[in-house]
Amino acid sequence: MFKKGLIFGIIGFAISFGTLFFFSKPDIAKKKVIKPTYTEGLNGWVTFSELLSSKIGEPVALNDDLFISMLMEEIMGRIPNPPVITITGKNHSILWYSESEEQGKKYSGQKVSGDEKFVKVRDSVVIEIGSPIKLEGETVGYQYVDIEIKNKPNPHSFALAGWRNYASLLAYSVREGVVKNKVDSNMMSDVSNRSDLLHLTILSMDNTILWDKNKAQVGKKYKMGWIEKATIEEKNTDKSYFSLPVELQGKKVGEIYFLINLPTTKEIAITKELIPKALLKGKNLIFPIASFVILFLIGGLLSRTTVGTKAVKLLGEKEDLESLIQDLKKESKRLEERKDELTTEVAGKQKVKKDLENEIQSVEGKIESIMSKAFEKTSEGEEETLFANLFGEEGVKGSQRKEELELTQRVVEKRREEIALSGRIESRRKELIELERKIERLKQGKLEE
Repeated sequence: MFKKGLIFGIIGFAISFGTLFFFSKPDIAKKKVIKPTYTEGLNGWVTFSELLSSKIGEPVALNDDLFISMLMEEIMGRIPNPPVITITGKNHSILWYSESEEQGKKYSGQKVSGDEKFVKVRDSVVIEIGSPIKLEGETVGYQYVDIEIKNKPNPHSFALAGWRNYASLLAYSVREGVVKNKVDSNMMSDVSNRSDLLHLTILSMDNTILWDKNKAQVGKKYKMGWIEKATIEEKNTDKSYFSLPVELQGKKVGEIYFLINLPTTKEIAITKELIPKALLKGKNLIFPIASFVILFLIGGLLSRTTVGTKAVKLLGEKEDLESLIQDLKKESKRLEERKDELTTEVAGKQKVKKDLENEIQSVEGKIESIMSKAFEKTSEGEEETLFANLFGEEGVKGSQRKEELELTQRVVEKRREEIALSGRIESRRKELIELERKIERLKQGKLEE
């Protein structure tokens, strides 16, 4: 009883205390403001570096300084926020450098190891991105992009500058494909997984979607969608929407639309309270303690009720069992008496059957005697005459024929009685056997109890 009451009490205390804890608010010691960092805004710059590596793979593989120089001069003239870029061959000799004539010299900075690119902060004011340049899956050179953080711009501007560089390089890279209404998906693979790039859509002049982060939209006509919504919400400081025309030979052939998620300032509430202090005050502990006491008493009461119910149930079961035993004894006695009656009746029937069998044998003996005497009075040659005398109307006395007929009828009648009596005896025997089985089962049941 005590154990059950204690369990109920603990459960009540825990539920009550947990409810108060859920609705209690801890005292906030202070709020910590976490400002965005420059590294959070690097995705646009990294994506720009990846696209640039894919564009210069062929001339780097050929070590063609002139081709690289012409291509990079054209690209750098289109980029609004150009970083410092160094391009080397596979042996780390400089093929092109955006700041001065360094061709042929060995690159002296941190080098890319194997096929692994790196991003690092250098001298507290320069972020460097190093990446391999590949052509058909094979590394043919290396590229280093140095982003100098001048005048400490805010992270929003830093992130947006990287994405605008990427957008300008992308517009230059896809211009011929846009004219053909086809954009190379391999060129777009790196940008697809950028978490801060919410939307990027490339449209042809007839509003056909040539590329979209939602691949299911490619090939369809653009009607209404995220672009209109982004235009309305353009003042949102956490996002930036912009578009860029795609031009070929001075003629606009398409449009690229971007929606960027910018780094945000976060506030985190700092508290050292594991359990709110207000929760441990006396008035708040009244409810958990009261719940413990009430449920403790209820658990004890339920234990007593359960014990009483079990006792009554056992007593009732005992009375029912004794009543059943008495009924079985009475039934056994009745069956024993019935067995004795059937045994006596069967013995009587067997005696009658025996008397009938003896009487039939006596009648059959008389018939055989009469037939024997009749055959003795005739010779072998008079057999036909004898049969005629026996069954014909002449040569046989009327009293003798009558006696033979009566004897035959009595034999038939006795046979019928014998057959009927045998059936009744057999039925009684079966009934007696079944009765014995029932008595045996009743006795066996008592032994098991």
